[in-house]
Amino acid sequence: MRVPQNDLTYTKKVLEMGPDGIIFPMVHSAKEAEELLSYTLYPPYGSRGCGPQRAVRYGIDDELEYFKSGPFDLCRFLQIECKTFVDELEQIADNPYIDGFILGLADLSGSINQIGDFFGEDNLALAKKAIDIATKHGKIVGSATLASDEKTIGKLCDMGIKMITCGADFGYIVNGARQTYENLKKVLG
Repeated sequence: MRVPQNDLTYTKKVLEMGPDGIIFPMVHSAKEAEELLSYTLYPPYGSRGCGPQRAVRYGIDDELEYFKSGPFDLCRFLQIECKTFVDELEQIADNPYIDGFILGLADLSGSINQIGDFFGEDNLALAKKAIDIATKHGKIVGSATLASDEKTIGKLCDMGIKMITCGADFGYIVNGARQTYENLKKVLG
């Protein structure tokens, strides 16, 4: 699940539901990354509070066992969407509780005042730097795109992205409606 922002209360509610993974967007610094990761771990590793009712299936699973192993089974991803984050990524990527990163090319382009120039030279250089650092530290890098065309998917793969989500429900609905309209025009004249 992707949380909407750096918010302890919201993060706790999400974790209490027992997701397989959590994604933190708009991380700006190593300090913020460390704080976010601490939200996902019980003491002495972090600052997560107790209360995983849904995560232990309302008592069907052993709560004490969950405290020991549950947080270590959780996948944690941080979104790379800010230049400041990339600048500190070398120190961030060392954290053993990070499973990977999600590269947000749109927001990354905005962080260098080139919003919308997703595949612009400066944005790609910053993205490459981030991917190289993450890969060096054994972390997977993914990306999400609203596009679903071969060219965009190919560009992401060529960059070294190993996990890609593409398209969106509204896009598929709109494209399906356009195709249906074109089919109707052909048949009905």
